[in-house]
Amino acid sequence: MRRLLAILAVFALVVAACDPGTDTDAVETTGSAATADVGKECYSHDGYGAGEACANYSSAESAPRDAPVPGDAFRLDRPEHDHFCFAYPDQVLVFPDDAFSAADFGLEEMTVEDFEEIGVENPEEVVAYLAEVPLGIFRMIDESDLFQVIDQVEQETVGAVMASPHYLLTPGPAWEYGPHGAPTRISGAWSDVPPTGTSEGEGRVVIIDTGTTGDTATIGIDTAEPEGNVDPQVAGHGLFAASVVRQFSEAVNIDVYEAATGGLLSEASIMGALQRAAPDGADVVNLSLGTYPCRAEDPPLGLIQTLGTLPGDVHVTASSGNDGNQHPTMFPASLGFPNSLSHLPQGQLDLFAANGIDVPALSARITAVGATDMSGTETTWSNPAEIYAPGEDVVGWYHGGVNDTGPSGLAVWSGTSFAAPHFAACLASQACTPP
Repeated sequence: MRRLLAILAVFALVVAACDPGTDTDAVETTGSAATADVGKECYSHDGYGAGEACANYSSAESAPRDAPVPGDAFRLDRPEHDHFCFAYPDQVLVFPDDAFSAADFGLEEMTVEDFEEIGVENPEEVVAYLAEVPLGIFRMIDESDLFQVIDQVEQETVGAVMASPHYLLTPGPAWEYGPHGAPTRISGAWSDVPPTGTSEGEGRVVIIDTGTTGDTATIGIDTAEPEGNVDPQVAGHGLFAASVVRQFSEAVNIDVYEAATGGLLSEASIMGALQRAAPDGADVVNLSLGTYPCRAEDPPLGLIQTLGTLPGDVHVTASSGNDGNQHPTMFPASLGFPNSLSHLPQGQLDLFAANGIDVPALSARITAVGATDMSGTETTWSNPAEIYAPGEDVVGWYHGGVNDTGPSGLAVWSGTSFAAPHFAACLASQACTPP
C-alpha cells in the first residue's frame, strides 16, 4: 500500500488547541505511515486541523443533545443479545424462490405508495429495481411478531429462502448510534482550514447520507439531487462528511445523495440512492452510517444485495461505529471483513451465490474505517475496523444539526462518520489503495 502520512510538530499544536487532554506523544512525526501502539494502520496527514479557527474551540458552545432517539417505534430491544436494533417492526426482506408465497405468511409486497409512506426517495425506482433482482420487501398484514415471521419464512418454505428485518441505519448526531459527541461551532473561514491530503487525482466520491443544506458552493461540492426534505436534526451530517473529502483534495469530485427518512436511513432508501449514484461513474461510495443486526442470523439483505451488484471498480468506505472496541463493527462496514458472514449456515451462503452475490468479492471492495485522534492513535470509542483515519476533533463545514439552524460555518466534530470520508478521499485521489 502506498502510505502517506507524516505527522509534523504543527499537528501537536493544533491538537493541544482543540483538545487539551489528547495524548500527542503516541506517534513519532517521521515515517510514511503512523502505526499506533495497538498495531493498527492509522492515517494522518500533514497539517490536519484548522489553524486559527481551531484555537477557538475551547470557548465555543456545544450544541445540546436533548433530542430523543428517533423513531422509538423502530427501536427493537433485543435483551438476549445485549443491544437494540433499528428496524421496521412490520416489514420483512426476503430472498425468495419459486416456492415462496408471501400470502402464506401474512405478507404482501410493498408498493410505491407504501415506500412513499415511509419516506423513501424516488420510490418508483426502488420498486423497479426490486422487480429486477431476487429480493422482495414485504409488509406484514397483521400484527404478528417480526422474528417469528422471519423464522417461519426460512423454516417452512420448501426450497432456499432467506429473510431479514428491513433495517434502518443511523447517521445523526443525537443518538447512541450516531457520531461520537455533538458538533461544536467555531469561528473562522473555510480558507483557514489547510488541506489534509493531495491536489492530485480527479476521482469521484459519492456520499450516501442525509443530503446537504446551507452553503455548499463555498467548499465546492454538489448535492447531486435536490435538497428535499432534510430532517434538521441531521442536516449537517452529510455536508460535514463531504467537507472532509474536500479538505483532502481540491481535485476530487464530490456528490451527495440524500437517503434520509426522518433522521433514519432505511435500507430501501439507501438501495435507491446507490442505484441513482452508481451509473454516474463513482470511484468510491462513502457510507457514514450503520446498524447492528437484530440477531446474528439476520444480516441486512438489502444492503448486501445492492452493494454486491455495484460495478466491480467501485469501492465502498464505511464507518465502523462509535461504541468502542468491545462492540462488533457495524453493518455495512463489517461486510469488509472477509469472514463477516461465515457464521451463517452454508445453505444461506450458497443462496447468496445463487442470487449473484459473490461474498468474497463484496468483502474485497468494502473497507471498514475506524477513527484515530490527531496523533494517529486509535480512539477508545471507535469500533474495530480495517483501516483507521483521523476522526476525533475533525474540523469541517457544517449547517443545521441538533437545535442549531444557524448559517453554514466551521465546526469541530468527532466520529468514525468522518474518518470514513477521509479514507474515501485518499482512495479517490489514488493516494491510497484498499487494505
